Amino acid sequence: ALACRRHCPDLQQILQASLVGSLDILDCLPSEGDWPEGPSYWLGTLGFGLRFGLALRHATGGTVDLLAHPQLDTTGDFIVQVTEPDSQVYNFNDNPTDLGSNLDSLLLLATARGRGDWARIARGSQRFTLERLAWDDPELVSECPSTGNLSRLFPWTGLATLRSGWEPEATFIGFKCGASAVGHSHLDANSFVVSAGGERLLVDEGLWPYAHA
Repeated sequence: ALACRRHCPDLQQILQASLVGSLDILDCLPSEGDWPEGPSYWLGTLGFGLRFGLALRHATGGTVDLLAHPQLDTTGDFIVQVTEPDSQVYNFNDNPTDLGSNLDSLLLLATARGRGDWARIARGSQRFTLERLAWDDPELVSECPSTGNLSRLFPWTGLATLRSGWEPEATFIGFKCGASAVGHSHLDANSFVVSAGGERLLVDEGLWPYAHA
């Protein structure tokens, strides 16, 4: 609609609906920036809002910047914290271990916020897409998160992560204790994963039937 705005008679209604939908999601995020369905569903969902925000910012010459929403200050930390030392993610609920092209959305967010630690995770994927080429900023240096940021609790999701460091051989523990009360949730309360020395020692088995729903 924005690309064809000069020929779109319903532009105002479309933009209003798009803003309402995007802000409903962003406004409900907790201060920790997590999403109870998990990292792959969050980046998949967030990506639509980020694309809309980018288009809106270009169309308005920066006057309207959805990418400046305060909840986007921390949500990349959620992805960073659930990423294991082997660059895959803790796959609680029915998330895959590989975020694939969903990392493009994290790269867009990292570029918009100048976050080298988010860019480091996003660049870990070996998949190269047009979005990645367009959204990556070569002047944004990949950085390791601070050593004082080795553990995190996400109360809304019911998730805790702990690690010994940010190197590939670091020990990582992920613990899930949230209720199975959201879409794509599994009966995995009190499940956990452990990685150490570059190996996954205890893994999440993945898919369950949705009988609990």
